[in-house]
Amino acid sequence: MVSWNTKRIIWILIMSLQICLTTMMDMIQNLKFLLLRMMKGMKSKILKVRLLMSPRLFPHAQDVYLN
Repeated sequence: MVSWNTKRIIWILIMSLQICLTTMMDMIQNLKFLLLRMMKGMKSKILKVRLLMSPRLFPHAQDVYLN
């Protein structure tokens, strides 16, 4: 039969694993959010360049940039 002490140790290990997993998931979510923000920033920069270079070729670029 498994003693009470080993049960406790196993339970603590499981709990610490759960905490590690949840923190990892949070980190992944934050990374996703940061990547999305970076992509949005890049897109707006590209649109800015387009606006500066050729406003006649991209008449709707300003609207997209403002949104």
